[in-house]
Order: sequence, then structure tokens, then C-alpha cells
Amino acid sequence: MMDAGQLNLDLHFMAFMDRYSTDDYSSRAANAALTIVDNDDDPSHLLTFLSNMYADDFQPEEGSAYESVSDEQIREQALAAGVSEDVADMLVTDAYSPWLDAVDTYTPKREELFNVTGSLKGSMSTPTVTINGHFWDINQLAFADMTMVDGFLTSVGLDADEVGQE
Repeated sequence: MMDAGQLNLDLHFMAFMDRYSTDDYSSRAANAALTIVDNDDDPSHLLTFLSNMYADDFQPEEGSAYESVSDEQIREQALAAGVSEDVADMLVTDAYSPWLDAVDTYTPKREELFNVTGSLKGSMSTPTVTINGHFWDINQLAFADMTMVDGFLTSVGLDADEVGQE
């Protein structure tokens, strides 16, 4: 849909979840993603990396159940996403931490990114993604009795047979 010009994603990287890990996982993961943004020209690598990081068999639990994730494990997720060895070697950095600190302060104040329903109503959740410039409250799927795919297509105004058409 992005390649066809039907979809534009705005990814809002944040690193405020460090308090739920023992090794600043949130900051390290966000720094890695931003390194890919700045050093890899293929946006599919970033999206695949993010999918890898959020995969059920990779994303660590939060809080007392947290198990440490090494820099090498993050690097492996990038390589699996198609990122080059050269870029993967740059992932262990805190170069973006000052920017992330500023974003972590500013972004949670952006009410247009707040959930409007569900248990997180009035607050942000992570990941926060906007679609074509608009926040889509995924919690509303349950109220509409729709699948994620059907709800998504309805929200962007497309029929299933139109997906991927320029």
C-alpha cells in the first residue's frame, strides 16, 4: 500500500519504557531503529526490523518478568530484516538519546495521539503509528465487531480489491 501511494506511515519513536527493563532496552531499540532510518535507504528494512522487534518470540516482557536482550540480539533482528552488516555494526549507539529524551517529553503531550477508547483512553500507547496523518484507535475494532484488516481498510477508505493499486 505504501509502494502504491495509498498509505503514509508516521512512526513516533520513543524510549520511555526503560524503567520496565534492567538494561535500557527501550532506548537501545529506539537508537537502533533511528540508526537504520539514517543509514539504510530501503524503508522495508526498517519496517521489517520493527516487526522483528515486536514479534511475540522476541519482544521481552516488561517489569519483573523482563529478560535482558543483548546488543547482538538486536543486531541479529536488523540483519534478518535485510540491513547490511555495515549498518548493523552501527546499531549500538546512544547518538539519538538526546533527541529521544526531547521526544519523550513532547510527544506524550500531543493529544491527537491519545487513545480515545479502551483502558488506555486519554493516554498514548506504544507503538504509536499514524496512518495518512491520523491516529487510528485500534480499540474501536471491538466496538465495530470488525477484524483488524476490515477495520483498517474501512478507516483508510479502501475495498480489499483496491489494495496495492496506484
